[in-house]
Amino acid sequence: MDGRKKKGQKTRQAILDAAEIILRDKKTSTLSTRAIARRAGISQSSLYHHFAGLEEIVLACFKEKAEQILQMDHVQKFDEIKDYLHYLLEMSVNSLQLMHNVVYSAKNLISEKANQDKEFHRKLLQMGREFISNLKINLREIAGSGAKEHHLDLIVFAFTMFREGFVSYSQLYDESLFDNTSEMMLQVLKHFSDYIEPVELKNVV
Repeated sequence: MDGRKKKGQKTRQAILDAAEIILRDKKTSTLSTRAIARRAGISQSSLYHHFAGLEEIVLACFKEKAEQILQMDHVQKFDEIKDYLHYLLEMSVNSLQLMHNVVYSAKNLISEKANQDKEFHRKLLQMGREFISNLKINLREIAGSGAKEHHLDLIVFAFTMFREGFVSYSQLYDESLFDNTSEMMLQVLKHFSDYIEPVELKNVV
């Protein structure tokens, strides 16, 4: 890799790291490209060289977190799907906090951009499809070749709805939910896990 490309990747990562730091700060009321550039130690023009706008940065942050959570080498540690789901929920706490803070600080930034920009909407859908596809690959690795496709679909659907429900709940009812998110999520999953994994799938795990 040549020096220019390496420098560009380093700058891009610095932008994402800066955005994440800002999003993790519960006191932050406004997320902006100016604030991100300042935190990353670069100019706004340099930021726009790597990202078309604030929405693209937020999307890239989400994608990076999803890729970290779903790394295949983590899957080898688990023999049962419900244990893997416990792990995913613990790992998801950080990304859920980011999602919550985006909504709080950026005023529905993602949904507004998706409604106005077809290309951005396509990227958003593609990211969702990639997450689901990679999650199914990981679940299949644990369950083995005997797992039926519709059982894996059921688990993916239940897990993603379960996870997103915590974000929705926090936005509508209780903004302090994330103070003990990990503990709450695992308590709920403990009762939920007997139903999230079909009997037929347990037999092949």
